[in-house]
Formats: sequence, structure tokens, C-alpha cells
Amino acid sequence: MSDVQNLGARGCALALWKALEDSFFPPSVEGAVEREMAAEVVRHCKEIVPLPTSRISPPGMPMDMLAPSIWHATCFLLTQYILSRRSHESFGPDGSLFKTFYGNRPVYRGQTMPWNIIPTGWREGVDQKLAEYQREAFMHAVRSVMGPGDALEFDLFGRIQSRREADGLARHYDIPSNLVDFTFDPRIALFFATGKNDGPPFQTDLPRAEDCAVVYFTSFVKLCATGNPKLTFPPVQSERLYRQAGLFVDFENRPEVVPDVLGFESPWMWVQQNCGRLFFPRTYPETPEHMELSFFFGDPMHPDPYFQELVEAIREISPKLIHTHAADAAGILSTIKLRNRPPWRVEGLDPFFVYTDDELVSIVKYIEYYLKTAALVNVNGRDCLDPVVVAKLKEFDSSALAAINTVAELDSCNGRLDGIRALIQEALS
Repeated sequence: MSDVQNLGARGCALALWKALEDSFFPPSVEGAVEREMAAEVVRHCKEIVPLPTSRISPPGMPMDMLAPSIWHATCFLLTQYILSRRSHESFGPDGSLFKTFYGNRPVYRGQTMPWNIIPTGWREGVDQKLAEYQREAFMHAVRSVMGPGDALEFDLFGRIQSRREADGLARHYDIPSNLVDFTFDPRIALFFATGKNDGPPFQTDLPRAEDCAVVYFTSFVKLCATGNPKLTFPPVQSERLYRQAGLFVDFENRPEVVPDVLGFESPWMWVQQNCGRLFFPRTYPETPEHMELSFFFGDPMHPDPYFQELVEAIREISPKLIHTHAADAAGILSTIKLRNRPPWRVEGLDPFFVYTDDELVSIVKYIEYYLKTAALVNVNGRDCLDPVVVAKLKEFDSSALAAINTVAELDSCNGRLDGIRALIQEALS
């Protein structure tokens, strides 16, 4: 048996994972790992089997699959991730790339158990009125330190203007909302699927899927068609949103009844209906493999102290106000005194400042990372940004357009944005 075969699925998966950290965009699976190992990766992918009761897609492909281990699942998802970013097609007069390639990047959602895809704000036991006030208080608190005289980056990238923009940020700090997270990066999905879960094993009628985590996956264009996704950029200092390369699906208002078994009659059920599911066995409450999933930018869940403290304060005080019928955003804010300050500059605290080139690069580096993760593709050996994804970014949020244009025009950064500006300008043309 060769040394590569001795590595097994775990060794192949970690080699592929490491290759993606060392080179953001390997040209192929063979380009990411040695050819012999690439063949082993493919072999491990073939050990993933359909569940006996799997749904079948219109083209006749199984949609519910079981991997023997997390490492087999990792091989499959990272291979899919790499292959979906490359095309040898020519553009051609028929626009075939728009039909078969552009916009067809996979998006993912990892869960520690195979629950249905339902927003946190819809879950059993959530106090809808309380969650509404918490989101309202969070929005007003953040907007109160995003005034006209505050940080220059708001003029470049936009401020939080709407409830949805604030809800996306609040969602990352566990305030219940109608938003559901997906990500462009399968590594983030695997990170969440292998995370700690103190709940009992999930009872499911899917044969062999007990005690399994799951990664949902679908194409970006299909999610756009079925899920009303929303992508929000500001505030740029909220690094957690960018590290997770995420997007939100807005499920809107909670229906009167959320069935235990989704029948897919209602439009909000269509997101899950159009997702493939990859199950893999794991241990509870913690899985040891979770510690081996490293990220070059550190912990994807690393919190910002200001947002963390703000949410904790809102959770502690808002129930008292609500139950005395005196709840309003201004009343909640007046009772909150925070030790931590926002991660951006506030006029009353920094009356005079000028950004250096290094500071601007630091501000935009996560936007650059996000754009590469979400939209960087390779067509006939040439790197470009997927114009469908970039166009959707612009469509979802006016601040996204401001952010994209700003990154494209930052000439003062002396070329330290790795050519991303030229790719953005081309995608926008």
C-alpha cells in the first residue's frame, strides 16, 4: 500500500484543506494536491452513498447522501468547491457560461443535527415580542454610533440604514430573527456542523441518519430563485460576517403553524426542498475533528467585544421593560452603559484622525476575502469575478455596490489588494 493510501480519508481531506489555505484558488484538485492523492480523494468521494429514501432531483440525481465520516464529507465538499470555480468553456455568442457556469457556485449550510431549515425567530419557545424589541434596540444602538461625523469608512462603505441590515448583524450574535445563514465556503459549513451541541441526538425517520450532522448545499442561482437571499456589507468592522463568507435568506414573517414535517407546499419550504443534504456521523456533545479544522484568519466565531456586550446588555434588561409595557428602543438604550467601544472610530472619542494606507487595507481586507470566496472563478485559465454573483450583490443592497466600487477605486493601497480591483472593475463593466 502506498504512503498516500495510508493517509486515508482524513489525510486526504486535511491535505486538501491545507492546500486551500496556502493557495486561495487552486486551478484543480490535482493542482491542490499531488496527482496520486487526488485519485485517492476521488476514491473517498465515491464511498459516499445515497440514503435509501433519498429524494431524486429532476435530472435524476440523489439529493440525500451519507458519508462514512466527516473526512469523506470534507473530500467531497472541497472537491465540489474547487471544481465549481473552473470552466473550460468559451463565452461564445450563445452566452453558454451564463446558462451553465456563472451563478452556479454552491452555497452551504452546516448543522450539528439534521433539523429542518427554520429561522431562529420561528423556533418553538421564542418570545416573538421580546425578540422584536431586542432587534429594535440593537439597531438603534448601533446606528447611534454611526453618525455623520463618525468613522470615515461609513462614507466609503455605507451605514446601517434598514432593519434587515441590522438584523443580519444581530443574527450573528444570537438575537432571534427571520434570517437563516448560508455560506459560500464549505469549510465554514463543516465548522458549524462539527461544533458543540449539548442537545440529545436528533430523532429522524431517515434510515441511517441518526446521530449525524448535515451540510445542506444548493447553487447560488437556485437559492436566489427560491430563498430571497440578502447580502449585507456594513459595518465593515464586523469581521465575523466576512470571515464566515455568509449570506442570509430572509424567511420573512413567521407563519401561524410551522409543521414538524415539511411538505414543501409553502414557498418558505422551497429552500430546503432544493438543497442537497450530505450527512456524516459525529459524536455529541463535541466532536474531536472540530479542533483540526483550522482557518488562516483564526476562529470564525471570534466575537467583537462591543457587539457581544451590547447583545448581553439588551438580553438582560429588555424583558423587564417589556413586561412593564414601557418598552421602546430609546428607553432600552437609556439603561445600557457599555465598557467596550465600537470597533470603529466615533466622533466624540476620536475627534481628529486621518487614515493611513495600511489602515485602509486593513478595513477592506475582509471585503476582499469575501469577494474572492463568493465570486472568484477561473474561465479558460483566466481569473475573473463571477458577474452574476457580483450583480446580485449590487441588487441586494445599495451599500454592497458602494463597498464594491470603493474597493475597485482604492488606488492608494499600492497594489496590496492582489489585483482584486481590476477584477471588480471588469465584473461591473
